[in-house]
Amino acid sequence: MKPLQRAHSVRRLRVFQMVCVRNKKRIAGNGCVVAFLTGATASPALSATHDAQTWLTGTAEFQIDQSWSLDVEISGRFTDFADRLGESQYRAVLTRQLSPDFSASAGAGTMITHHGGAANRTENRFWQAVVWSPGSIAGISIATRTQLEQRLIDDDFGWRARQRISFKRPVSERVHFFASSEAYFALNDTAYGARSGFEQLRLGAGVGYRLSESVLFKTSYLNRWKAGQGVEDEMSHIFGFAVVVRP
Repeated sequence: MKPLQRAHSVRRLRVFQMVCVRNKKRIAGNGCVVAFLTGATASPALSATHDAQTWLTGTAEFQIDQSWSLDVEISGRFTDFADRLGESQYRAVLTRQLSPDFSASAGAGTMITHHGGAANRTENRFWQAVVWSPGSIAGISIATRTQLEQRLIDDDFGWRARQRISFKRPVSERVHFFASSEAYFALNDTAYGARSGFEQLRLGAGVGYRLSESVLFKTSYLNRWKAGQGVEDEMSHIFGFAVVVRP
């Protein structure tokens, strides 16, 4: 993000929040809630650099048998206010359904960060995950995912843990709403910049629409807050569009 754009973004955010606070009796609460969710869920976000991004994802899901499935995914992430391709990802995940409530998976992927003129950075990532789906409350299904990652970047090896909770609420045979929260924790210091401890938090929500028995379209909003390592924090507002195909 350019320094001038950053300054204007932070200034507009602060002004809007001050208006919300000083006029809370006259301004509808939802408007202020949105303002705080998109830029000020915590006071550190006030000094964060802000960016708007668009993530495009295509996934193919293959059911091997009743217990095993394979997912293949490709994703393009456009950064700098969706002005350029910032990252491309290629992943494959093999999942085993252990019981109606539990599944385990292992995956591998390549993530290429495009620096817009400078040399690209390539990450080779491997991970293992366990998903627990305990059931539903008031029609809202709940699932948790615990994931351990091994990240190979510039001949350096990093470990990272992720903890996610997600919610899904069908509203018709074709449409459902979903929301999630996921925290990231680096487990070791690395030469490529990771520092052990809390790394980032992602909060998201969206809607899924089944176009046919084998095609699902999803659109979403994701708020990503990354803790700065000796620099300003990063706040990204991400608009996602995904197509899932089940041949």
